[in-house]
Amino acid sequence: MSRARSRLVIGLLLAVIAVAVGVYVTSTTDTSPRIAIGGEAADAFGPDGAIDAGVHRGIFSPDGSLVAAINANGVGVLRHGHVQLVTPAESAAVDAAWMPDSRSLLIAEGPATMQQLTVLTLDGAVKGVARLDEPFAVGFGFGLAVDRRGARAVAVREARDPIGGHRRHDLVLIELTSGHVSVLTDTEDADEEMPVFLDDDRLVYASATGTDVAVMERTLSSGQTRQISRASEVAEPVGVVLGVQPVYATTADDGVVAVWVVLQSGRRARIGKLAKWTNVWSVSPRGTAAIVSSAPPHTRNGPYATRFVRAVTLTAPT
Repeated sequence: MSRARSRLVIGLLLAVIAVAVGVYVTSTTDTSPRIAIGGEAADAFGPDGAIDAGVHRGIFSPDGSLVAAINANGVGVLRHGHVQLVTPAESAAVDAAWMPDSRSLLIAEGPATMQQLTVLTLDGAVKGVARLDEPFAVGFGFGLAVDRRGARAVAVREARDPIGGHRRHDLVLIELTSGHVSVLTDTEDADEEMPVFLDDDRLVYASATGTDVAVMERTLSSGQTRQISRASEVAEPVGVVLGVQPVYATTADDGVVAVWVVLQSGRRARIGKLAKWTNVWSVSPRGTAAIVSSAPPHTRNGPYATRFVRAVTLTAPT
């Protein structure tokens, strides 16, 4: 074999090895270096999953096609990484949840006492108003969720001690047709935040006591509550996939973040491992992507001061 031919064969072998290594790394790592959502909210993000600076939180729609974004100017929808506002400029919108149709949003205003919740279409038209029979404050927005029928919502109520005192977060249930408000949690020593409906009767939420944060599941009809995250974990719910399976993110002592789905068997499967001190805000309905930021976790004494990095690819559950 000639020297030139030998070099050609060696070059081809090296190329094959490089491709094989590349395929292995792509198939075994938890996150891809580039965004590849595969149809879920494909038009929401800029190159490599980029999102405008200044967005406080992003939320995937129930059908996975859109992303709602909350910033200092209100609530909008992401288009190629940019926020197109849905709320008018004079609103005080601080929180939002998707309605089941994925074409309208439930809007909460704050931080002062709120008299009503409003449903807006994505072009900003008022679709409905729920006037609350017991007005409450949502503060700067710590979570809002709507059930699958669009009949009930769960919001985080902020109760304040006298000026300079402690702020406490509890969950309230709102009947959207009547505006009736009922208290779900009323705990002195814990803050309940970030509710996510699993179906019309079950939801998960974060329960924080000091530095301990656990994911709890509550059945509305019975009032029964159980912890679904592990006792040693700092965890927060970030979505629901495969119909009714809860997804939550954990932060280890060394700052490493993992995303988990709880399967029907009760076991959990990891669908993402992210950089240290990453905040996970929302996971897409098929579990293929997450919206994350690299800023320190939000505080309970003011608005989220966070800058989104991008959306990232996850390993979809099976």
